[in-house]
Amino acid sequence: MRIALSLLFLVIGFPCFDWGFSQETATSSVQALSPDKERSLLARATDLFYLKDYLGARTAAEEFLLRYPKSAHLPAVYLLLGRAGQALDRKKAILALETLLKQFPSDPLATPARVELGKAYLAIHAPDKAITLWQNVEGETAEKISVYDQAAQLEETTHPKRAIHALKLMHDLLLDIDKREALKERVRLILTERLEEADIREVIEAYRPMFPADEAAIALIALLDSKEEYDREMQVLETFVPLFPHHPYAKTIPEALADLQDKIKAQKFLIAAIFPQSGKASTFGVAALNGVRLAIGQWRGSRPEASIGLIVSDENKGNIQMERWLKEYRPVGIVGPLLSKQVNRIGAIAKRLKLFLITPAATSASLVSLGESVIRHAMTPRSQCLAMVAYAAKKMRAIRYAVLYPDDPMGWLTCFSETIEQSGGVLVHAESYVKGTTDFRQAISRLKPAGDGSGALQLGFDVLLLPGEAKDIRLIAPQLKFYGIQKIPLLGSHHWGNPEVLASVADDVDGAVYVSGFFPQSHKPYVQDFVEAYKTQFHMEPDLFAAQAYDATTLILTAMDTGKDITPQAVRDAIGRMRDVPGITGDLSGVRHGEAIRSPIFVEIVNGKHIQTSFIHTNR
Repeated sequence: MRIALSLLFLVIGFPCFDWGFSQETATSSVQALSPDKERSLLARATDLFYLKDYLGARTAAEEFLLRYPKSAHLPAVYLLLGRAGQALDRKKAILALETLLKQFPSDPLATPARVELGKAYLAIHAPDKAITLWQNVEGETAEKISVYDQAAQLEETTHPKRAIHALKLMHDLLLDIDKREALKERVRLILTERLEEADIREVIEAYRPMFPADEAAIALIALLDSKEEYDREMQVLETFVPLFPHHPYAKTIPEALADLQDKIKAQKFLIAAIFPQSGKASTFGVAALNGVRLAIGQWRGSRPEASIGLIVSDENKGNIQMERWLKEYRPVGIVGPLLSKQVNRIGAIAKRLKLFLITPAATSASLVSLGESVIRHAMTPRSQCLAMVAYAAKKMRAIRYAVLYPDDPMGWLTCFSETIEQSGGVLVHAESYVKGTTDFRQAISRLKPAGDGSGALQLGFDVLLLPGEAKDIRLIAPQLKFYGIQKIPLLGSHHWGNPEVLASVADDVDGAVYVSGFFPQSHKPYVQDFVEAYKTQFHMEPDLFAAQAYDATTLILTAMDTGKDITPQAVRDAIGRMRDVPGITGDLSGVRHGEAIRSPIFVEIVNGKHIQTSFIHTNR
């Protein structure tokens, strides 16, 4: 009888848990033990555990495993090892309990084993494992709530997002309204006291359109309002109702939006950002908008007294809506749009309203209002063409040029022909290729290498200009070498600025130089400051769109800071007078006929590394 009671204690466990099966089940398990030696050894291990001789109990249980590896009572032995091990070696205890659940997932002892294992995970500060252990188990609500609650407490300080996840699981199990509300308050405190903006946005994305995404959205609105980032606050407010239409907070949105508009208008000066917010170009729009936000945020930080706000619109907004929006806010300057057709459309509206815009990306050769209501702050094909020829002529002393270029409407050949002639050089050969070409044999063969009488090839040019994209150069460079065109300087456009694409042909492009509109690895301290600030705030690498939008915004802010009269026309005129202004995308030498003229950046590929050169040229 004593053996049966000892085993019954092992199976039933501590009185604070309900294991989910009866005393009769446990007793029948004891009576079924056979042969006598197997029963005797398990009973001895159980007695030792009952007497709190955990080492003795574990030793006896381990002996049982060695002697009876195929016993029908292995679940009870593993459970005993797990419990005894809690006081001796928690890692071994966890291993025993994990083995029980893995080998005998349907055994009645799986439930008490899971409880013991959950306690062990929590004890070693692995609450994520405890949560995973219980998350897909049917029933056992009380045990789950207890585990989730303890997990949240453990995670709140070190891993607050995990704590929120545990509370979300707990919330879904609670039926008591008061307890649910108390739990929500715990989530609100974590959101407001423990999380940064990026983390709050992650919570929204992870759980929308359910709790706790709603609480995260409300916390984000409050955070942005406290930082006076009203344009971003408005975006969150406008998306709240579609996400949570039945939420009590949704009823307050119209009033909140009206108050927000008043706050925006109360700021003394406004800058507008107009970029694509949907469609294929939206990724570039986000990067550009981030550049604008960073510039304004830094300006505010250095000038706390400055009353400068930002308003944001989608560049795809219709003419009537766009004109109404610009009339309502009357920004001192507009940054955007990105696409040339939108620049022409919105530039006409800006001209009608006596406003102006700086486009950080439009490269069309003909922008209707360029020089009037539109300033272009972008690296165009023409500016790259001028820079490439200048480098070849001044740095390489090139006279004879060859060009292998993509046959597209960018106007490469016309520009190269004119610029090379103006530099005193000669374009001896030009060869185009169709976009998407992979075999450049015919084009390369027509670059006309000639014999010098000794069997060696004598090229008829000093430099080869390759304005194509990096994916083209990855194919062209090794084929040039294969067909005998070697040791000839290669000059490329800003499309080369993808080190990953060119890494596979590093030897073939070693020594090549390309023009860059933005070089994140620049040796200039202010460029590095920009890159670090951008990564810190937006958790991504800045690209050319972000850098050009940042510089465009800085031009407007600088003009506002230096001018006595801060009107759109006065700011536009002040930008037109600027000279020798440092910039992330190259130093500004001036604005000519609506074009912001910046010194291009030249990057050389050396042993697979992309390094900024010291060569300086201004496209005046």
